[in-house]
Formats: sequence, structure tokens, C-alpha cells
Amino acid sequence: MESTAEKAKRLREKIAIRLSKLRKDSGLTQAEMAEDIGFTQNIIFRSEHDGNISTLTLLTFFLYYSEKKNLNPMWLFSPDNDKHDRYITPEEMKKLNRDSMDSKRRQIMDEMIKGLKSAGLVKE
Repeated sequence: MESTAEKAKRLREKIAIRLSKLRKDSGLTQAEMAEDIGFTQNIIFRSEHDGNISTLTLLTFFLYYSEKKNLNPMWLFSPDNDKHDRYITPEEMKKLNRDSMDSKRRQIMDEMIKGLKSAGLVKE
């Protein structure tokens, strides 16, 4: 069985390939991308080859492509991204954000209710 660390490494490698595809789809060289995003060309190279980059660098790429191309976060970050479109409309992004917030609110409420029940403050 594959460990979580092995899965993360494999996903990191997939994200590196996806970042390379995004840059090439944009018609940019690594040097042009580096200048446009404010990184060195070495960071662009590393991000596309081994994916060994900081979280801040990855988030910078994500924000860049989200703002410029309406990148679908599920396409970039999902282990099995062939189920997701690469780009989404601004309306789809708003819905994704709303759904995510609704899900988080439900999770918080469920945890609060569970805590209240376990403390005997709320009956079943």
C-alpha cells in the first residue's frame, strides 16, 4: 500500500507537469514566465521538473493562473485531474468558492453539535 508521503511525492510530480503545460499553453518561455510572475528562471525550471518548490511559490503560480486564465483549482491540485476542466468561467469559480464555504460552515456546525452532545448540553 502506498504511503501518504509517496502519494504526496507523486502528486508533486503531477503538479510540476501541469505547471509546465500551463506555461506552454500561455505561449511563454521560462524566461518570459519568470519575468511576468516575478521569479527567477531557476524557480520556473524547478517547479516544472521536480516540483520541489515552497508552498508560497505554488500559491503564487496558482494565483497567477487563476487571475490570468481562470484556472480550475481542482485541475491543478487533484490527484486525478482528468475529471476536471483546466479552466473555468468566473461564475463557476464563484460557485466553487460558495460551495467550499458552505461545506466548511457545515463541518464547523457538525463539530459544534458533536461537542455539545458529548458534553451533555444537547440531547439526541
